[in-house]
Amino acid sequence: GTATTCVWTDGTPTKAWSPIVEHEPDERKKRYSKRKSSSARCDTCLPHLDLGDAASPQDIHSRTSDVIISSLQKHDFAFILRSDKRWTYAIVADRQVDRIVFVVDTMGRTKVLSRRSWSDSIRPVNNCRRKEEDNL
Repeated sequence: GTATTCVWTDGTPTKAWSPIVEHEPDERKKRYSKRKSSSARCDTCLPHLDLGDAASPQDIHSRTSDVIISSLQKHDFAFILRSDKRWTYAIVADRQVDRIVFVVDTMGRTKVLSRRSWSDSIRPVNNCRRKEEDNL
């Protein structure tokens, strides 16, 4: 099989990468272009934001539920409530049953949220906002 990953810049996936042997240039181009158009960015990414940016009302999903928050996986983006009461853009760095570790800024600082604080401290991104940006 082929291992595929993504190159990240400033907290945003920017291009797909696959370790394909160099003597297969046509196969490499074919795989890269397919990935770039379909799965180089995740469903929760908002390209106009960097890690640590404050959310606008349009960025945060209007319906927050424990089910949505519980479905967050590693490398998903969300908004987390900071100690200064702002909602800021973050990415899941680690996910356990009882806690989620978020990278909260471009310096790599982290915040650990225990399960009991998820409903008060995590908000999902508005996927519709990302789809609007994709159509520009």
